Amino acid sequence: MNPKYLKLSVLLFGLFAFSQLYAQRSGFPNYEKAFASYDTNHDKIIRFDEFRNKKRNSALDHDQDKLRKLFDKMDTNSSGFIDFQEFKTPIPKPSKNKKAKKV
Repeated sequence: MNPKYLKLSVLLFGLFAFSQLYAQRSGFPNYEKAFASYDTNHDKIIRFDEFRNKKRNSALDHDQDKLRKLFDKMDTNSSGFIDFQEFKTPIPKPSKNKKAKKV
């Protein structure tokens, strides 16, 4: 291996390791662990039943309609399940004004 590329590889690995350590200590979410806690059958997708089971004992547990709406918002491509990319994409907050003012 070319020494120039070796140095670059070591530098990139160091930056990656530092960023992971910083993220863990800074309180940034660990999406992989969170996703795995929902994906109970380890098929790399979250089905509605897995999502519902994880939400048990939460305020949404008693309101199946709200739970379904949240799931559907997270399922941005309407595939019927949430993949990892969808899981880590922030859900947009609803706007306070239901109707946009016309200018």
